[in-house]
This record gives sequence, structure tokens and C-alpha cells, in this order.
Amino acid sequence: RSMVAVSSDSYGTVAQTPITGSRRVSRKVIAALLGAGLAVVAVIALISVNSGYEFELLNYDEKNAGFPQWSHPVLPPVNDRSEVNSRWSYKSDSPPYLAPITIYSGDGAEKSGSANYVRRLLGVKVQWRFKNWNTNSFVTNFESEQMRFLSRNKNSFMIIPPLTEMPVLSGSAARLLNNYLLYGHNTIVVCGSVSSVLFLNENLPSWDFYGYNLDASWHTGPYEQQKTTIGSRFDKTAVTLPGDNVWGVNINSLPREAISYYEGPGVSVVFALPAKTGKIIYIGYNFEQPNAAWAEILQAAVRGTAM
Repeated sequence: RSMVAVSSDSYGTVAQTPITGSRRVSRKVIAALLGAGLAVVAVIALISVNSGYEFELLNYDEKNAGFPQWSHPVLPPVNDRSEVNSRWSYKSDSPPYLAPITIYSGDGAEKSGSANYVRRLLGVKVQWRFKNWNTNSFVTNFESEQMRFLSRNKNSFMIIPPLTEMPVLSGSAARLLNNYLLYGHNTIVVCGSVSSVLFLNENLPSWDFYGYNLDASWHTGPYEQQKTTIGSRFDKTAVTLPGDNVWGVNINSLPREAISYYEGPGVSVVFALPAKTGKIIYIGYNFEQPNAAWAEILQAAVRGTAM
């Protein structure tokens, strides 16, 4: 059978032209090509739906390079609250699936001791089966992919548990930590120990970028609530804090912008240090033993907004 092409001139006259030789096209070939085209469109549409980035995943630029599996775009569960917790997208450049509270769990953090007590007080869960501290609520290295995302987070809290030794940070790790503190309206809560005070001095920037020279100090206590707590996040906490297992800083070593909330003779054990858009809160208790008054201080430090 011969195939014909049907056309019409400007007067409506219909003409039929035979198609022969190389112009003859198999209907099966046409159907196959159409099917392949539809399959490609379906795959691209599926990627677009799953990623939400309008085909950005096909380009796979440097924003994706080197990021772990948890950072890749996927469809969240029905009850997922990632949007509440600053889910990352190209439009906002905020981190993916990061909780409002992130706990440092690297060198110097006692995961079987005080750091674990801090974690439990704040309701931060570990991996349920193996009890590993490897969910997005923890950061073990300030130069990791998680920290690259976290440095762009906003209105969140980072907890430095009582440190048994001061982790040494590289220049790039310090920059990521500084960006998190200075520019994202974030708060870093540092829990008490001599190494924690050294960590604060060596790694956290002040409002003028020069850092701190805090002098770790100890006093038997008790420690009294100051008038500066009125209207602050600590205005409903205990009037007096007990003095066991507490490291504070010499009041005279605090910078002028510091806000001291609890003091003993010559020592401040709970204070805040404003730093550009961020804030550092130091809590002098080492959380080796349960203590209701100090637990309330820690929980109040992360209550409400970060600033």
C-alpha cells in the first residue's frame, strides 16, 4: 500500500501526494519515538516533583557537591516538620532538615556522661536502634558538611556540652562557626568547665571580632539571681543556684557588653555575650549530676526564639 500526504491550497482544494522511498515512515517507529519521548518527560517530571528545585538537580552544581545523603532532596513523610525546622532550598539557602537545637558531639564531649545528660534534658533523640549520635541534631566536626549547612541556619541554638578537652579548630572550621554565630541570629550555649571557657576564648568571636579573654574561676556558691534577669529568658528561674560542680569566670574579665545573670563573690556563672546578630550564653554547671535548678537554667536558655 502507498502512503499519501494530504494538503490544501488557499482555495480549499485538496491534493494528495504519494509518499514513496525514503519518506515512508513506519507507524511502529513513530510509536516507539513517541513512547520514548513521553518516558523522558515523565522521568524529568518525577525528579522535579521529588526535588522541588525545578530541574536544578539535573545541573548538580557545586551547592550539591560533597554533601551527604541526608542533604539530597527527597519527598518528606506526611507528618514531616522539616519546613518548620528550616528545610534547605535553593531559594532560602537555609540548611536541610536541621532541628532548632544542635548539640556538639565531637572531641571533648562526654557522650556517656555530662553531654548525654544535657542531651536528655533538651529532649534531643539519638538514633533509636544503635544509640548513635549521628542524626542531624548533632555536629561532630566544625568542618563537616553538616556545619557547612548549619553555618547558614537562622534563629537556632547550638549547644556546647561541658568539655573535658578543648577541640582544636582549623581556620575554615572557625570561620564556619563564626558565620553561624555572627550573621544568623543564632545562639551558642556553652556549658561549664575550664575547657569550655578556653573553647569560648579561642574559637568564638566577640561583637568587635577580637574575641574574649575570660578568666575561668571557681567559688563555692551559692549564686544569686541578678536584676538583669528581669524580662529575660531567666526571669522565672531559681532565685539561688547551688555551687557544686560549677565553673564560672572572673567578673572583671567579662567584656563591657556582657550581661551577667547569676553571680557569687567575684564570679559570674550564668552570663550572655552579644555578638553581632548572635549571642553566646554561658552556663557554669558541668551537668555531671542531675540538678533541678541548673536543669531549669539550661532549658530556659533554649526556650522561645534564639535571640
